[in-house]
Amino acid sequence: MSKHKFRNKAPSLPAAVLLRPRLDTLLANAQTDPQQTLADAWALSQPIAAPIFAATFLRSFVSASAIAHEALAPYLSTWIQSSGMQASLLALVNDMQRELPVLTAARNLLILSGVDTSTLAPIPTQQIFAGAFCYGNEIQTSWHGSWFADHRQRNVTILSFLTDNDLPWLGSVKDVFTQPARSLAAYRAKIEESFGDEDRLDAAFSDLREAQFKHALISALGHNRKQDISLPSGLAPLREQFAAMVLTLPDQPDTPPFTLQDFDALARSGQNVEALRRHERQFGKRVMLPDGTELRVLNDMQD
Repeated sequence: MSKHKFRNKAPSLPAAVLLRPRLDTLLANAQTDPQQTLADAWALSQPIAAPIFAATFLRSFVSASAIAHEALAPYLSTWIQSSGMQASLLALVNDMQRELPVLTAARNLLILSGVDTSTLAPIPTQQIFAGAFCYGNEIQTSWHGSWFADHRQRNVTILSFLTDNDLPWLGSVKDVFTQPARSLAAYRAKIEESFGDEDRLDAAFSDLREAQFKHALISALGHNRKQDISLPSGLAPLREQFAAMVLTLPDQPDTPPFTLQDFDALARSGQNVEALRRHERQFGKRVMLPDGTELRVLNDMQD
């Protein structure tokens, strides 16, 4: 009797399983060629149901960097219209079981592509705060707030922002990003584990109450206005999310007033944050010495 040899073949994963990591890789390099990035993203959709692709793309897009958002922004409207994604985005907006960042991103992309969203189901006006913390030094502070991502409170959405006390920022918001996490504690532990002993000593961690987090962000945005610096590109698309997550938090007695009209004004005017950061990386940070002298420092500091 002849013997047959069977080779163990690695199982092929469904395209839907591989979609998220592939989209994440594409969007991580979007600034290289944003139009080709969107074309390649759409090519990945071909064997996948439209609603699954739309939801996965939105999660990847929400988690992408501010640099990716800035690069893709001029081309998203045409891409959404030509790809026929509007129907899937409309369905997502009306699915209240989706997490808030996905709902917000879907609505914003619909508006960008020319769809009237006034008759759609409203996005929840308030989210459940899950905790906050900050760390930093006299130069920069990183602030992190969290909200439960869905009604079952299984995961959280992290809203993070960076403030800088050197010139030209003088306390302004320098960067903003959102990302999903299993919990605030797990997210914080991951940050602390990435620090060396010296870094950990330099960056003091502090827990924050919800009113403290709101006060810090609103006060920093006041510095943006005072220094004539616009909203970071990572925050400008999050208008509804900002209203639902931040503006609904309680105030401290000294929290400055801030409305969505103020948000819109900052989104439209002021020096471009990303241009200021590129200039800083190229020519160095502007530091104000105690005697009022300005010094430009060239180093490898990451912002």
